[in-house]
Amino acid sequence: MHAFLLLLHILGGIGLFIGGMCELVGLQLLLRAKNVEFLRAATTLTHLALFVDPLSGMLVAATGVYFVVTLWGWSVAWINVALASFVLITLAAPALQGRRFLAIQRIVGRTPSGSVPEDLRLLIHDPILRVSVQSVLPLATGLLALMVLKPTLVGALLIMGIALLVGIASALPDWWSARHTDHPHRTQ
Repeated sequence: MHAFLLLLHILGGIGLFIGGMCELVGLQLLLRAKNVEFLRAATTLTHLALFVDPLSGMLVAATGVYFVVTLWGWSVAWINVALASFVLITLAAPALQGRRFLAIQRIVGRTPSGSVPEDLRLLIHDPILRVSVQSVLPLATGLLALMVLKPTLVGALLIMGIALLVGIASALPDWWSARHTDHPHRTQ
């Protein structure tokens, strides 16, 4: 039973990475889209993540709680940091990403074919969406590191702090250049 639940826990983690990659690749495709037809194709990936992430998250949470209750206990520092981080990620992602991706999908669905309207382009280039999407995979990697390394409280906090900084830093160059230069698709 333990081995089977561990397999489910790992599969849930893989699912979270797949969902994160769908969001990341989907956002990159949205950012590069030159027409609405391309946007429609790109939103397929972000739509897939809206299903994969919650299912994978529930699988990770259920099996993780099982292992904490039956094997580790609640007094282990890395588990408490991992649990708090997991809860924050699963609450923040739908609020910061899911809502924005759904809005983009709705607008793309009712926008006629042709060039991308400026109001839609502004939604896609939302810096909060970009930072949030680009932070998910480093944070998930941080959670994976906690499970493998099983650090002390300080080590666990450092790992998750560094993961968050990597995610934010990875989004800054694009965000900075978009803020300080004219967008290449913007009409004069």
